Amino acid sequence: LFYVGDHSSTYVYRPNGMLFWWLTVAIADNSAVAHYAFNAAVHLLNAAIVVLVAARFASIPVAGALGLLFAVHPIGVATTSWLSDRYDLLATLGVLWAIAALERSIGAARPSPWLLPAWLLAIGSKETGLTFAVYLLIRILVARPWTRRQRIQVVAAMGATALLFLAVRLSLIHISEP
Repeated sequence: LFYVGDHSSTYVYRPNGMLFWWLTVAIADNSAVAHYAFNAAVHLLNAAIVVLVAARFASIPVAGALGLLFAVHPIGVATTSWLSDRYDLLATLGVLWAIAALERSIGAARPSPWLLPAWLLAIGSKETGLTFAVYLLIRILVARPWTRRQRIQVVAAMGATALLFLAVRLSLIHISEP
């Protein structure tokens, strides 16, 4: 628990964001160029995943246009250029990766092994990563992939990790209260 003893930890619990900050500093020290390059790489990876997901529902040119729109949209560009928004970029990466893993699993014999790591990246980067749970539940209800038992296992694994994440976050908030 690297947050204990630092009062700022009580406001957020974002271990993945902190890990990526630590790795970037370990690799490139405090080089602003390296930090901006990392953010840009994550944003471009997000745009590429948008193309992959969109290609499941639309033609390749339309999917490419959607990925390009995602890449150049002012919200994404502003998030990429503000270093402290790295948490948002990583949560977006986790959510998009989870969506891609889920969509690839639709019609397969079982869920993708990448579903849980992507989910953990999303929820461990920022609280907004929890939004994937809504997509997951809707998609499972609509597409009805896998067997009933597999659907229950996926929802249970996602729910258990979300509850664990929220419990840790809540416990850290209470640690620093007088």
